[in-house]
Amino acid sequence: MEDRKSKIIRHIRELIVTITIYTLFYFVLHILTEGMWLWGVPDEKEVESVSISYPSLTETVRTFDDDKNKELALNLTNFLKYVPLKKADTSEAPLITISYFTYDEETYTVSANNETVWWKDKAYTLKDDETFINLAEGIFFLEYID
Repeated sequence: MEDRKSKIIRHIRELIVTITIYTLFYFVLHILTEGMWLWGVPDEKEVESVSISYPSLTETVRTFDDDKNKELALNLTNFLKYVPLKKADTSEAPLITISYFTYDEETYTVSANNETVWWKDKAYTLKDDETFINLAEGIFFLEYID
């Protein structure tokens, strides 16, 4: 009886190890093909206000404290997937900068141009060139575009 019980436990362990290995493999493959997300972006409930600047288009810094625009600005960061292990080109300056001001008086700033994103004092190569910039223009700066 004990022998059968230990066989079952051994098979369950092997199954768990196999599932874990395949899950890790899938996760790594997914990141390499689809890009890595920015970690540490504040939650919508933590953000008091958002400021967005696009100096090459207008000197006006747009500031929002309403829920709709805070949510749009936070969701915009989901388009900033980057390529891990690839060196970023930092020769060009950021086009758009978004600052998130939290209720506990912390500031999180993300900047990007068509090819690079800056987050937490590090530069990363964007997976999808220009998507973030085009969306930010259309959502927050449409009236300034010729």
